[in-house]
Amino acid sequence: MDAKTLLGRSVDTWNERDHRAWTALYDGDSFVLEAPGGLRASGPEAVELVWTTWNGAFPDNKIGVLGAHGEGDLATHEGLFEGTHAGTLTSAAGSVAATGRPVSLPFAMVYRAREGKIIGLRLYFDQLELMTQLGAAG
Repeated sequence: MDAKTLLGRSVDTWNERDHRAWTALYDGDSFVLEAPGGLRASGPEAVELVWTTWNGAFPDNKIGVLGAHGEGDLATHEGLFEGTHAGTLTSAAGSVAATGRPVSLPFAMVYRAREGKIIGLRLYFDQLELMTQLGAAG
């Protein structure tokens, strides 16, 4: 399975809240996560960190696909993350208690795959925009 197909399956299983199917798309032993704020994590714990961070803070979230491109073991995803901030958001910069505010946040992600599994995610989003929408900045 190529990276673009894995990207599509990842989005589908995420939006279906199928934690088991979503996790199965990832090679936890090889997985590396890079995200804003200097976050770099690896291994099975990093896969779980992605899930728990965003689903814990925004349990009703949905990920939209504005564009997806890929070739072989590399794919890019331009997306829109939408949800209600109903739980604590924990990040490298600290924690923000639930505000009850809706969030609509554009993002970009680069997926790396090997042998039919996702082995890397590099996430890009505007941290200040997220904090502004949560009422924690600006």
